[in-house]
Amino acid sequence: GHWIRTLSRSEKNGARFRRFADETRFADAALADAAAGVCEGIDAVISCLGASVSLDSPEKRSYRQVDTAANIHLLEDAEKWGVKRFVYVSAHVEEGYRDTAYIQAHEDVVGRLRAARLESTVVRPTGIFSAFHDLVAMAKRGFGVTIGRGAARTNPIHQRDVALACVEALE
Repeated sequence: GHWIRTLSRSEKNGARFRRFADETRFADAALADAAAGVCEGIDAVISCLGASVSLDSPEKRSYRQVDTAANIHLLEDAEKWGVKRFVYVSAHVEEGYRDTAYIQAHEDVVGRLRAARLESTVVRPTGIFSAFHDLVAMAKRGFGVTIGRGAARTNPIHQRDVALACVEALE
């Protein structure tokens, strides 16, 4: 029952969301002004913009260059157009990886949201199943990965459940 505009960096990424969207736009929001005007006429934003965590991702920019920049550009556009609410998908922060580049990039966005001129909610999943595809493929080949001392635990969630949590945050 909601009118939806999506923003994706590429046609390939955006194709998955076409069936849910009334309008689809394409831009690399990490580039200044690339997504300017995307929030015009929008009441609420749900952002999960960011670089892939896939081990074979072709992305060579840092998480701050992609995740932080893209989300701050989107937030600035939301403020410009008077968006009322911004929901940001970040990451659950644990002591063992609090200081990683990935978490710091997300926390930069959270800090900027705190200073924003609109209501915001930060959704912090412990991990999303799709982020583990590379690790499962490695395990099938007989390789394992241990992060840190190996004592950390995770309880991943399906991306559809994260999407539902975001919608609930709006409603």
